[in-house]
Amino acid sequence: MPKHTPGPWTNDPKIGVTFGPDGEPIQTGGELCHEEFRANAALIATTPELLETLKATVKYLRFLRESYGVGSQVNDMIREADCIIDKAEGR
Repeated sequence: MPKHTPGPWTNDPKIGVTFGPDGEPIQTGGELCHEEFRANAALIATTPELLETLKATVKYLRFLRESYGVGSQVNDMIREADCIIDKAEGR
């Protein structure tokens, strides 16, 4: 799977296009006339930031686990987050 376009991404819900950091379109969906489509476009535009935030959170949770020990619930969260990151990065 190819790597995703790096962020930040922006979207123009009036025309249904998501743009990469260089201003080039990276996703089009036609004219967005439905509220759900606009919400989807906003979510798509935040995806790179969400992925980077999840990675930073996992790194911090690992630090807490190694420094202080944590319960199985935190270990489960780390495993789940790692699976989501792998999926987002096509692994």
